[in-house]
Amino acid sequence: MNAIFGGVISFAGGAIMLRAGGSNGGLDVLGRIIAKYKNVSIARFGLIMNMIIISISALLFTVQAAM
Repeated sequence: MNAIFGGVISFAGGAIMLRAGGSNGGLDVLGRIIAKYKNVSIARFGLIMNMIIISISALLFTVQAAM
């Protein structure tokens, strides 16, 4: 339950921050740059990049370690 509530609160805070034009660094900065020039939302870019990172990690290590 703690993980679920923590994820919901973290997601809500991140969404409010992005809506206000802020960034918490990392992929958000790159996502804003890509969204400015391409027709890709920041959320979609972040999801795609995270999927790529987890997939590469699963190939290099184990699926359990990647997750």
